[in-house]
Amino acid sequence: WYTATAGTGTYNTSSGTVSSSICPKGWRLPTGGASGEFAALDIAWGGTGANRSSANTYSTFTGTYTTGSNGGFDLAGYIAGSSLNVVGENGYWWSSTAGSRNTAYRLYLGSGNTFVYPQDDSYKYSGRSVRCIMEPPTMQNTACSSLPAGQTSTLPDARDNQDYTIYRWPTSSGPSRMKGYCIMTKDLSLGYVTGGSVTKDANLILTADTSAAAGTITARPNSSGWSSTNSDDNLQYANGPQSGKEAYSSHSYYSFGAAQKVCPKGWRLPTKAEYDNIATFMGGGNSTGSSTIRSNPYNFVYGGYFASGGWGNVGSGGNYWSSTQYDSSDGYILYFNSSDLDAYVSSKNGGRSVRCIAEPTMQSFDASTSLLNIGDMATLTDARDGEKYVVKRLPDGKVWMVQNLRLINKTITPADSNVSSNFTVPTSTPAGSSWCTSNSSACDDQPLAYYDASTRSSYGANYNWYTATAGTGKYETTSGNVSSSICPKGWRLPTGGSSGEFAALDIAWGGTGANRSNANTYSTFTGTYTTGSNGGFDLAGHIYGSSLDVVGKVGIWWSSTAYSNNYAYSLYLDPSNTYVYPQNNDIKHRGLSVRCIASS
Repeated sequence: WYTATAGTGTYNTSSGTVSSSICPKGWRLPTGGASGEFAALDIAWGGTGANRSSANTYSTFTGTYTTGSNGGFDLAGYIAGSSLNVVGENGYWWSSTAGSRNTAYRLYLGSGNTFVYPQDDSYKYSGRSVRCIMEPPTMQNTACSSLPAGQTSTLPDARDNQDYTIYRWPTSSGPSRMKGYCIMTKDLSLGYVTGGSVTKDANLILTADTSAAAGTITARPNSSGWSSTNSDDNLQYANGPQSGKEAYSSHSYYSFGAAQKVCPKGWRLPTKAEYDNIATFMGGGNSTGSSTIRSNPYNFVYGGYFASGGWGNVGSGGNYWSSTQYDSSDGYILYFNSSDLDAYVSSKNGGRSVRCIAEPTMQSFDASTSLLNIGDMATLTDARDGEKYVVKRLPDGKVWMVQNLRLINKTITPADSNVSSNFTVPTSTPAGSSWCTSNSSACDDQPLAYYDASTRSSYGANYNWYTATAGTGKYETTSGNVSSSICPKGWRLPTGGSSGEFAALDIAWGGTGANRSNANTYSTFTGTYTTGSNGGFDLAGHIYGSSLDVVGKVGIWWSSTAYSNNYAYSLYLDPSNTYVYPQNNDIKHRGLSVRCIASS
């Protein structure tokens, strides 16, 4: 069981379910016990989910996997003591659920008496088979970055199994700062009411595991109870609309407060600024923009609105909530009719439509399957602090951040970062006596970071090498690459030295990979990231001695590669002499910039 759970299921794991396994990424061990997935599968095949003898459900578990009949659970026997036993007679499969210190739950099938034991348990040290399962794709568990760019996909909402079409903008085009984002192309209709009955409970409890935010919404099957006296805090919504408008009958209409809570987990309402960007991208606040947003693949509709006086402009106007508040009584909506497309202010009590968007995160980005071509950019969000970064596939074929890391004052974990254990990125340490400046383990092996609030958005933060490597790059680390960093999960520090990735990038841009002065390759490293030109390596200066120095004049970036006790490799750019030093090294306690590169 220890091996099946990738070392996380131990003797001391006496209850509960472990999350790790030797299953492929995106797959896991089934859960066990009375409420586990082996029992649920047995029930789905007509059993009771309890341990018993049953020829009928036994036959559904076995069958032949090669022909696709039934479950194809092969009777592979088990290791007990020092031998392999009952091969072809019995089968046993580990779950992820502990039964006690000594045991873990399993599925047991026996051919002699057609045993079906979905709640069986066994000693953890015995050798059992492994079958992996994966969750079906839903809006809640599918990362935007895994959907094909420039195409429409269909995903169900795990809360009520309604299907929604999703469009993902190409990474090379789309609204400003929303390239590669996903947007629903069908209005959200959670808890849709039809024929006087509610398809979900009248009080919808939106739990944190399936929704963007938790909360209770009172279902309103018609206009009854929705009036100007209702507080937005009641989170009421209505379904409709009226007879004769069947084209919009699958809509749900939400108050401003309800709208903030109804998007699936991983999705959210667009901000006013994002709706402004969308309107501009569609062709502007005019008939062109309105026509485009109502056409494929977006398919926004004239759903109208609901207010205390009843339905309004159904069939002639679209009204969609943003997440941006105007004041205590009003919020911003996207509104359009046949000649207009723009953001307006509307009462929070009014019922409006909802479209949710999802942004690709740094942590969910997969460079190996990304559709980014050389020179293409995307905007990704760091899920740890919500900071957005422009990334680009550079001429070396790798995807680089083309902005400096801004992470500060945050405890990062293996779940969200490129670390094996928790590490705290410190809050800004003022340049001065607080910044350690001696060449020693006492100085180099402590977390130090700094940023200037006025330049953080453009220049990022400065980190000593110990912090950049999340505590794994130390004074004692004299050579080789360290694997941990403060980069997001799936990203890492570039390697350094003569065979490192800074040198390889320099060569891809026409350089030699060696330290030298060269105006041409220097200009390819710099450029402006916002316009997509070149690498956008900003000259953020560094912490030298006890002060922040040469900001706007010099740029230096840590690699993951140690040089000696005192030094680690870096990239150094200096415009005064057009220096390009991809094999530079710097003192480990100095504060340099960090650029992350996507693992692939």
